[in-house]
Amino acid sequence: MTQGVEETPRERTKRWQDIAAKKADELQPKEAICSSCGKELKEGEFIAVQGKILCAECYANELEASMDMGAADGAGAG
Repeated sequence: MTQGVEETPRERTKRWQDIAAKKADELQPKEAICSSCGKELKEGEFIAVQGKILCAECYANELEASMDMGAADGAGAG
């Protein structure tokens, strides 16, 4: 009877993390279309944020717009 070496809890956690990471990588799209400008993008050229796929330029524009809105929220007479 062959008896294997039992995994430690740390080894088991690492193994499951590796499996989950591999599955997540497989689910990532290889190509996409920017939901803002419609530009066709390849893997590594887009950012998924808040359920949208954005090219780098549209992401920067949205980030800038959200920062401007945050500054406007803080402005005013106290």
